[in-house]
Amino acid sequence: MERRRHARYPFERHLEVRAPAPWGKLLVRAHDISESGFSFASDVELHIGDRILLGLRHDDDVYVEAEVRNVRHTGGQFLVGAERIANA
Repeated sequence: MERRRHARYPFERHLEVRAPAPWGKLLVRAHDISESGFSFASDVELHIGDRILLGLRHDDDVYVEAEVRNVRHTGGQFLVGAERIANA
């Protein structure tokens, strides 16, 4: 049974993620997006609870603050699910 509060929609685009040290800026590939969050494929393993900033590449000053909610290893990459932090 689906436990999500909001429907997810495919969203394939390169994104910039500002992650905690030691990673810093990462270029990732978005997987999907919803009203409350998003998921993306990453070459590095982020951790549940990490606070990140998500930026749309080539767009000016569009950043969303989020918290990593789940991480799955999938064939050489990590699929990261993050939830937008309210009022951020």
